[in-house]
Amino acid sequence: MNFTRKIALTGLFVLMFPFTAFATSTLGSIEDTNTADIIVFDNTEMPPVQKRLKTHSQDILFRFYKLSSIAPDFDTWTERSPKLAEAQEIDKKTVFINEFNRLKTSYLNYKDDDLITVHARLPFSKYSELQETLFLDQLSAQTFFGFTAYGENIAIVPKAIERFSKMRMTQTQHQSIKQLVGNTDDLIAEILLKPLYVDDQKPFVQEKTKYWLMLADIAEIRVWDANQENTLVWFHRSDWYEPEINNELLELYDRRESETSEKETMAPNPMDAIE
Repeated sequence: MNFTRKIALTGLFVLMFPFTAFATSTLGSIEDTNTADIIVFDNTEMPPVQKRLKTHSQDILFRFYKLSSIAPDFDTWTERSPKLAEAQEIDKKTVFINEFNRLKTSYLNYKDDDLITVHARLPFSKYSELQETLFLDQLSAQTFFGFTAYGENIAIVPKAIERFSKMRMTQTQHQSIKQLVGNTDDLIAEILLKPLYVDDQKPFVQEKTKYWLMLADIAEIRVWDANQENTLVWFHRSDWYEPEINNELLELYDRRESETSEKETMAPNPMDAIE
């Protein structure tokens, strides 16, 4: 069940969803002023991508500590582990040892070079026929994604996500999406993020809850139909980001080109080169 909650003290406006929470706060210091251009909706050429699994909150916690100067407290993490809480009293000592070792080993083996994948519901009902513009108020300069693992809260701030808060879209395009998604006014936003740095000096506090901040670049935004989750509605890829599969395909292509060239050079006649 979706619901909205306002917190009066600091003006924090939190939208909570079954996937990941979109949240807005007074994080005005993290802002890109070079984002005035309105995105133009275009889904004529959609890449053959598949939806990725969303990144587990434990991995996000690991990523924060890998980027920070703070040493992980495995004892505290273990004490807060759901596995320990669910264990019988006679098993708690054994579970504590096992969980401590699991967390420490997982952290040491964690590779911090992968993108973070976030899934969130994205309402698209706020559309102006007069301006032919879709307004996505959830994607503002104050937006962050909140995660909790082992009693610690991480807020991922997507850099310049406000650039996508307005999207130029014709009435025909808007109607086609409405027909596609049926009765729901929601789409699913899949956002691929590359962490840049973290603030490990002082968390910001909201209602006695501490959030550690992580700033991330947006690599891709994929928008999917919420009913048919394999239907890609819209796609954006940042210029700086090139997926590994693209590099692999290029390397495979270059290798085959090289092998073909060698065969043609060595072949005594053209027929021998066709295999």
